[in-house]
Amino acid sequence: MDDLFCNTKFLAILPKKKCLVHILVDGVAIDERADLDESIIPHQVTGFCRHCTDTNFVTYDDALRIEEGLEEGNFHLAKEAEVFVLTFNSGEFTSAVVLCISPTCKKDEIIGESTNTVKEILSTILHHWHSYPQHFRDNYILSTIASDGAPAFRKGVGQVLSKDLSAGVRAVYVTGEGNHLSVSEYLTLLSKFAHVLFFLFRKNKTDFIPAQNYRNWQEMVKNMFISVTKAKVSGVEDFYWFLNTSKKIEEFFGIMRSFAGGNLNFDSLELRNRAGDAATCDWIWGEHPEWKEPSRRLTSCVDRKNVRSWKGDTKVANVNEVACWNDGRDQALALLNSVELFSADELDIDLIIETEAGVDMFRPYCRTIGVLAGDRAEYTLADLDEVGDDEEVEA
Repeated sequence: MDDLFCNTKFLAILPKKKCLVHILVDGVAIDERADLDESIIPHQVTGFCRHCTDTNFVTYDDALRIEEGLEEGNFHLAKEAEVFVLTFNSGEFTSAVVLCISPTCKKDEIIGESTNTVKEILSTILHHWHSYPQHFRDNYILSTIASDGAPAFRKGVGQVLSKDLSAGVRAVYVTGEGNHLSVSEYLTLLSKFAHVLFFLFRKNKTDFIPAQNYRNWQEMVKNMFISVTKAKVSGVEDFYWFLNTSKKIEEFFGIMRSFAGGNLNFDSLELRNRAGDAATCDWIWGEHPEWKEPSRRLTSCVDRKNVRSWKGDTKVANVNEVACWNDGRDQALALLNSVELFSADELDIDLIIETEAGVDMFRPYCRTIGVLAGDRAEYTLADLDEVGDDEEVEA
């Protein structure tokens, strides 16, 4: 990571304008087999999980030791790799930058082991990031850490999330398919979605959707609002909402699976070897999106968004997050009132806040649901216009 961000040739292709950056975390299945990495000295037997520390292959005795470890269960073949990438929310550079690949056998010896590993990797990445020159970090503002719904990812992310948020950002937080929405229109739509989700889940609980799905969707909405606010506070001009999702890392996995004559699968060593070429392809397609053939199975333009074809207003300077949140809430209430499935009291936000202390978007009935991630940022039902200027919201 340090070698990459100190490389003048790499720095030359990064965005020139100030922008947000996001860390994305996801897992990809790999073949369970051993391989030999001859690119380093001493040579290493690869394909084992991250708990297998001594995989040196120098002598015949090393081969016997590793074989014995497999037979006795001390060595485990990895079945998945957890991949950490950095993406830039910019129209100038959209390629994913691989920061870490961590193979795992998915067999925790102690409760929370995977969570602690994810936390440790993210903490190490952040430590290195904060060691870079201030002018570099002022130009590329680390905004959010995003993952899919896997519990180990969400817990690990949650334990390091929000550390880079300034008090000014925290204090704010007490899809029309194919439409080219402005940032304000998109945030309003997200607020509408979040409130509809909130009231439907309060009424039907897990008969509506699983608790973790509810939690993940609400996290996604909060993520977008935080990113826009951080962009404004940091002086970033543009924000592309579709670059603040797991879309880039999923595309990255797809590119790697298209290599080697259509061989979709790879082991941990092949994953590492393909990652650099995949990043180069991703960068080239970002520069020339017209060269990228669309998937035959995807018919929605939502899956084909890129910074060149996007026509929505990406400027954040005039975005009013408070107005977007409140407008979306009002639209949600109007929609839910129109379907006549809720009583007036069930949709009375003032009554809910007054009689059910502790209820918010993450706690639709006074109890946190789903795997915790990012609770340090307030995510409230209250009308944001009524939050006093001098009231500090703890994150």
